[in-house]
Amino acid sequence: MDVMEVDATVIARELPRDVIHNLYRHCGKWNMIRISHVCRLWRQTLHEYTGFWTDIDLHLGDRSLDLKAAYWLERSGQRPLTIDIWGGNLDIEEAPFLKEHSIVRLGIVLRGCMDRWQSFKIEVYSRRAIDILLPILAGYTPMLRYLRIEAIETDALVSVDAERPLIPLLAPIGQQGGAKLSVSIDSYIPRLTTIGPSITKLTVDGNHDTPWTSNDVLRMLQSCPNLINCDLYLPGSGEMGTPSESLESVSLLRLEELSIYFVPDIENILDALLLPALESLALGQVDWTTTAMSALWCVFVASRSLSSFTLTDESPGYDILTAPAPFHPFHADTLTLRALKDLEITGNAFIRPLLEHINFSDAETLHLTSTTFGVVYRLISSSAHLCDLSLSDVADIPTASTHSPVTLSALCTLRIQNCPKLLDYIHAPYLKSLHLLCPSRSTANSEAPLCALIERSTPALTALYLQTIDITNEEILGCLERLSHLEILSLNACAISDTVLRALAVPPSPGGGTEWLLPHLKVVQFHQNVNITPQGVIELFASRNTSAKFRIRGDVIFVEKPSGQDARALSHYSSSLSVAHSHSV
Repeated sequence: MDVMEVDATVIARELPRDVIHNLYRHCGKWNMIRISHVCRLWRQTLHEYTGFWTDIDLHLGDRSLDLKAAYWLERSGQRPLTIDIWGGNLDIEEAPFLKEHSIVRLGIVLRGCMDRWQSFKIEVYSRRAIDILLPILAGYTPMLRYLRIEAIETDALVSVDAERPLIPLLAPIGQQGGAKLSVSIDSYIPRLTTIGPSITKLTVDGNHDTPWTSNDVLRMLQSCPNLINCDLYLPGSGEMGTPSESLESVSLLRLEELSIYFVPDIENILDALLLPALESLALGQVDWTTTAMSALWCVFVASRSLSSFTLTDESPGYDILTAPAPFHPFHADTLTLRALKDLEITGNAFIRPLLEHINFSDAETLHLTSTTFGVVYRLISSSAHLCDLSLSDVADIPTASTHSPVTLSALCTLRIQNCPKLLDYIHAPYLKSLHLLCPSRSTANSEAPLCALIERSTPALTALYLQTIDITNEEILGCLERLSHLEILSLNACAISDTVLRALAVPPSPGGGTEWLLPHLKVVQFHQNVNITPQGVIELFASRNTSAKFRIRGDVIFVEKPSGQDARALSHYSSSLSVAHSHSV
């Protein structure tokens, strides 16, 4: 220990208690413990600091839980509390009845401080432990802002007919609409009738052993009239069935964001909801029957503030030869969603009939997969404000240019996957980023639409990403000559060779007659291009990185492993170049 360390230790030991207290107030729990090792005074001061005792961590497998909780509570003063209960599987514990009595004693201790709860979490391996503890915790929780209940159990199936346990926490009198409580529930199906008015954010994760019904979902939502944000993720529930008559209309007048996943018969939920303030809706893993599309149509009609709609399908199991269900809209043939800014529909083609009847004049982001050219052309033609467009696996694209290109003057980012021919129908003069990907389709003639777009629109691209594109050296160089603002160039599994890299490596002529090809280039990515060799990459980096102004960074994956000599040469640029080969990734 040097002199400075000795002096620092002496000074630390001589600090007054109020200074040490103030230091602890600015530390997290584990940092408090670490710095308390300075000396006995610091440890004593920590034990006297009530803020240290407010985070109470309780494992149901420990002995004397109630005594530990009481000990911490006594030292926490009147501060707000964060309580975390976890572990404990009553089905495999020795002497389970003793464990149950321990949980009861713990509940009695915690009930005495409910007015100070700020966060309460119970994450245990047995639903029975939750069922024992919750009924004891009946009372007001005026400071509660976060509640989490998770049953980590996969063997015991919850019957759809079983009575749902009540969470007996009470909202403060007169504050039902003002409190802001976030609730997270995982693999447990409770009732929230007493605390519901305080809940503004609700997250529910189901499991295959907790099959929710439409009555469960709607009853929970009905008990939370002040919800602003709601996420329901319910795998394993299957079809939820028709709800009871008493739940046919549930008003959520403040709800702004709603996401529902793994509810195949979504119509049994959507038909019952009144959502006038809804701004964002996300749905996934839905069986898009005629009734389901009709229910969604009604939401679109009633929720005039809807600005974002997302539909995803994690594992689309539909047969491409199966025709979607028919859909006939009510009242009008076409619905214009004027507030909609962002639309993403990926992975489920059965929603296509509904798409054929909607428009959105002010959309800024549009992501579509597995739809038809007719739908795409109509939607982009009516969306003059699009700035981000992503289209994948679009069918029925005309072989001849039967339609004029749609001018998208606001478009900055364009992603096209498995349908390069679509580029023939887009004019984007202010495009900044272009992704053209064909990972799962024949690449024949995929270069022609790219070259035509660049020639037609002359965009000042800053980023170009190509994957599995059938483009020659001459064609890509012709494109690059028109893209002098390009900063990022990514070529993945394309037919180009070292000829392109050597063209990029040619420096300006001494007399100033020529410039770099792509003078603003900063990043290159060359992945699995069979005709690109280590020698071409070395030549490119050797030339570009002689000048700090034109220095580039790169990421290269070769098809074959470079030789030892090439690997050593490439390592000279390791500060700006990452190298791998196909057999190592």
